[in-house]
Amino acid sequence: MFYLRRSVIGAANRWETVLAWLVFLGYATVIFYLSSQSEPPRLPFPVFPGLDKIVHACEFGLFGLVVFWAVGCSFQTLSVRSKGIVSVVISVLYGVSDEIHQTFVPMRLGDPFDVLADAAGAVGVLIAFRIIHGSRCDGPFQVR
Repeated sequence: MFYLRRSVIGAANRWETVLAWLVFLGYATVIFYLSSQSEPPRLPFPVFPGLDKIVHACEFGLFGLVVFWAVGCSFQTLSVRSKGIVSVVISVLYGVSDEIHQTFVPMRLGDPFDVLADAAGAVGVLIAFRIIHGSRCDGPFQVR
């Protein structure tokens, strides 16, 4: 796997922080756009019950990593655990706002079970990332 490493203190950290938050905003925008569609994109394979929850968990698992990266860049004095908690809270709050947003979209419903899938995805991926990288991780692209 490819990891960005911090090699220069100062300007490089600022640019990495800006990049992390831009990726966060871009990803959040894509989620918002997809939630704004009255009819979500069709999948190229047969759909089975519960697939939408798996898609939510994967979508917000990646979102949780992006948030963790941005939080890790911005709040370097926080412990890895605190960064993870903040990342999960932000991810879940965004999931809640996404489901509320969907209640205003024609032919869409807000589903509390989608929020649970979002939370499970964010928590699961961050736990897996922590297990894989242990205490060496400050963020998805910041492994010491």
